[in-house]
Amino acid sequence: MRVSISTAVLKWIAVFSMALDHSAKILGPVLGIDLALLEHPGRWAFPLFSFCLVQGWMHIHDRKRYMTRLLWLAVGSQLPFALTFQPGVSASFHIDLSFVSMALAGCALLFYLLGRNMGLSFWAALFSAALLPALRWTQNGVILLAPPLNVAYTLSLGLGLLYLWEQRRPLAILAAFWGCLCYGLEADYGYCLSGILLILLLRAVYTSPRHSGLLILLWSLALYGIGQGQWLYGLSGALAGLFVYFHDGSRGRYPAAFFYGFYPSHLLFLKILAQWL
Repeated sequence: MRVSISTAVLKWIAVFSMALDHSAKILGPVLGIDLALLEHPGRWAFPLFSFCLVQGWMHIHDRKRYMTRLLWLAVGSQLPFALTFQPGVSASFHIDLSFVSMALAGCALLFYLLGRNMGLSFWAALFSAALLPALRWTQNGVILLAPPLNVAYTLSLGLGLLYLWEQRRPLAILAAFWGCLCYGLEADYGYCLSGILLILLLRAVYTSPRHSGLLILLWSLALYGIGQGQWLYGLSGALAGLFVYFHDGSRGRYPAAFFYGFYPSHLLFLKILAQWL
């Protein structure tokens, strides 16, 4: 009997693994307990979310709305992400004008490429996501808000590169380079742009869950094992490829709003719980 897994099940697995990973990192030091074992299933989250993201991209009708939601998720998650993984409370605030100029130049280029047909909501989300890293909110040298950037930036960049590639315009390459240079390296899974690369490769093999599963296996071993020397993480992450291998192509039913809201809300919950403990 063949095992079959829907996209909805993959998303639930990804959410569960992300919650375990963040709980170990945030609550472990507070409780004085080594919860590193829980971080191993946490390696499933990003490749599973990336696979589901590409599947949604290839089958959804309104791609502009899809990208807009992801951009707003990146904007809304940055402060919870920074407060959770950076210590301290802000004591000073300033704007990095050099970064503002790069952000505005990149947005202007994208506006030229994509035009006004993307809609006001998309451009508002894009400008907010682009300018947010220019806000330097610091205490004792610790930077809040940015960098580093939350994982929704990586997912948004991956989708953006897919969209620009489909435009088949020379300037799209420049826009893609701008995005990777300014944001990709500073975002979660930005190591050698590995997260964005996985999304692009999953797009190339999206019609075959078996090939996608094998790709995730190789990506995990290359990123954690070869790249970082953490072979146990690599083997743990490779299990995500096994889940994808048995994907049956069905979407399944799931509360979309829950998955968008879970990322920032669970970070805030863990932060508050850690302070209470």
